[in-house]
Formats: sequence, C-alpha cells, structure tokens
Amino acid sequence: TETNAPEQVQIFMNKYLEFSGEEKVYHDKWIKDYHFISLGSEDGNSETLNSVTAFISNKQLEWFKEKLAENHQKGKPIFVFLHQHLDYGNNSWIGVKQSEEIKEILAQYPEVIMFASHTHSDLNENSVILNKPFTIVNTGAVHYTIIPDPNEEKGYRREADYIKGVYIEVNGNNVTIKGRNIEEKQWIFSTEIVN
Repeated sequence: TETNAPEQVQIFMNKYLEFSGEEKVYHDKWIKDYHFISLGSEDGNSETLNSVTAFISNKQLEWFKEKLAENHQKGKPIFVFLHQHLDYGNNSWIGVKQSEEIKEILAQYPEVIMFASHTHSDLNENSVILNKPFTIVNTGAVHYTIIPDPNEEKGYRREADYIKGVYIEVNGNNVTIKGRNIEEKQWIFSTEIVN
C-alpha cells in the first residue's frame, strides 16, 4: 500500500473523529471563556488533492468566520489549530489549498494565535511569527524533526533526537509561548504576545 493512500487518509480521519468524539474534522470549544477552534482537512490524496495538503471546504470557511465572530472581544486571544501550516514566507511548501482565504479571514482578528505543524520543522525562536497580522506558531514535532542540511542529497535530514513541543501560559489577554526540548528537559525560548 502506498503511503497516505486515499483509503489511509480516510482511516486517519475516522480515527481522529473516534478519538475526539467529534462529528466533523472541524469543531470548537469554549474553555474558561477562551475560544478554541480546530480546523481540519476534509480531503486527502484524492484525484484533486495530494496527501500532504489540507482541503478546507467553503462550508468550513463560512463556519470558521461565524465561530471567530462568536462572542468576539477585541484583544482577547482566540486559539486556532490546524495540522497543516499556512505558508509564511520561509517555506515553499503550501500546506493548505485555501491558505490565502484563511489568511484573509484571520487578518480581521489580530488576537488569533494559530498553531500548526506538519512540516516537522525544528522548534526554535523563529517558530513564533507575530503580526501577520495574527500570530502563527509552529508546534515542532515529537516523533522526528527535519533539519536543513545542504550536505544531504534532499537538502535536509531527519533527526529523531529533536523531540520538542510548546507550552502555553494565558494570563488575561496576554499569552506566553515557550519552546521546550522534551528530551533534554530544557526551555528553548519564550515569546510573549500582548494583546
């Protein structure tokens, strides 16, 4: 079986829905008056889409607009999650087919903090990108990390020892994002977002 065959993609989606208890790959939840919104690809490795790019339907985009506006308070953080990343300059790989549409929607909400990964990029001080006009956070990887390496034929190498993640502190409208090297039990960086 090929990696990420259409059947596998559907199995992954079904496993996610079963694990999360959700009916759709996109959903939201309010926790202690903070809005958490999860987006999700509705297609993968089909006739119209490859196995690594997310597809966000018009229905999901409309739902997303409604959810962002729901009980919106200027300056209060809104946490958005999507496995695949939006393009943000330093990566030629577009992770979301509707990247431009999502960025246009998010441009109206500078208090959004969007968490994404998928690239297995190294987690470092450049992983938090402020004022796009919203904030984008690359969450790192826990299985393996892809490290740029010009000496490698593909231009990168996979490193299993780069096990890193993010830790989030929320205090009112202020959010601190800390990078953590889980393997070495050390903090890598700390970035404060003041809304």
